Amino acid sequence: HLDSSSAFLNASGIPAGMENTTDLGETLSNAVEYYPNSRSMLLSLRQSAIVEIVGISIIFILLVLRLCRDGLSLPIYLRPGISRWNRVAQIVSIVGLTVGLAAQNVLLQPYFR
Repeated sequence: HLDSSSAFLNASGIPAGMENTTDLGETLSNAVEYYPNSRSMLLSLRQSAIVEIVGISIIFILLVLRLCRDGLSLPIYLRPGISRWNRVAQIVSIVGLTVGLAAQNVLLQPYFR
């Protein structure tokens, strides 16, 4: 699987708009990468952790504000119905992401995101 995606992301070929050129040699010498940024890292691990901490903090603040709107009452905030499961899932996700960042364990991070 990794080999097929690597081959896919490293593909190069005829630039768009030059498919119907008569000079095939010149077209092939002007081959472009279809995904030129696939091998570049935009953020370091530390920078990505900081971005994730900021995002989690914003979501946590919004969650606390919604809890305050309900009078800091957990039973009211977790009222019965579909919203209860949605809010429990949000809390579990935030806790999982926070614990993962604190322990520097990124194995389960995609699932919590």
